[in-house]
Formats: sequence, C-alpha cells, structure tokens
Amino acid sequence: MKLVLIRHGETHWNNENRIHGWLDSPLTEQAKSDLSALTLPALHQPLLYSSDLGRAHDSANIIANKMGIDVILDKRLRERNFGILQGQIINHGEALQAHWLKYHRRYITPLIDIPGIESELDFSTRINDFFRACFQHDDNRDIIIVSHGEWLRGLSNIIDGIPCWHQGRGIPVNVKLLIYQYI
Repeated sequence: MKLVLIRHGETHWNNENRIHGWLDSPLTEQAKSDLSALTLPALHQPLLYSSDLGRAHDSANIIANKMGIDVILDKRLRERNFGILQGQIINHGEALQAHWLKYHRRYITPLIDIPGIESELDFSTRINDFFRACFQHDDNRDIIIVSHGEWLRGLSNIIDGIPCWHQGRGIPVNVKLLIYQYI
C-alpha cells in the first residue's frame, strides 16, 4: 500500500504570511495550475481523503477530477486549531507578541497557554485516529491524503517514530508529494 500525502495548494493567506488554522482563504490561480499539473505515481485503486476545510477540499477536488475518483471528506484531517492566532499575520499585533514567541518555539516546547488553541494531545490523537483507520481496509488500496502543513508534519513525525509536535521534516511545501510505501 502507498500512502501519498499532499499539502493543499497555495492560498492568498499563505502569500500574506497569515495563520489559517480552521479559518479559510481561497486557492490562488497558481495553486490551481500546480494542482492540475500534479503527477501522481502509479496507484492501486486509490482512495482520496481530504480535510473538510475549503483550501484542502478544493485542492482534492482538482486532483479527484483529474483522476476520475471521489473525495472522501474527514474532519480529522483539519489543520490544527491555532486559537486567537488564526487569521492573524505572523508576528503582527502588539497584544499577541507573547503568543507569537510561543508559536515560533512550537518545535522546542509544545504549544500551550494560547487562548483557544487545540492541545497537543487532542491534535496528535486526531492524527493517530485517522492514521490507524487507514490500515483497516482489507483490500490494500493506496491512499491519498490532502491536508494541511502542521497536520502532515505531525503525521510524518508519527510515521517516523518521533513526537507529533517536534519539527521533524518540517512543514511540507504546497502541492509537494510525500510518499510512504507499506507492505
């Protein structure tokens, strides 16, 4: 079984250096072009899962239409909820400076004490729950996941056997494929 991970296409907020979390911003025209040109490896009866957030869902629809398959939406694939930092431009807002410092140290010290933030435990549990469910299929179908930067970084860490909140391989580039092969 192949597991293909894809970060959603670039959004207008990505260009503004703005934190999405569970908020949304439309895909750029470049993202739509990049997704349309995306070449996937040979896959065995692939299932395509996507976060239900607009930027990932729109990205997955472009891929699915090209492949002639359906998109399966799953809320567990959502980006981490970043609480009061969502919708904010990184490092802006005098009142948020202490929270930005914590955000920038998130790979050294787990994020806590930011109002409204999803806890590390809840975030990693959500990722693990989905990942375990991927292996419940008896038919050995390949799986494509279209999700978000922090979510994909967390899953890659889990696969690599390191804590979800560590930096690991870092945030994947928009529309870049990460491919894992399982026997």
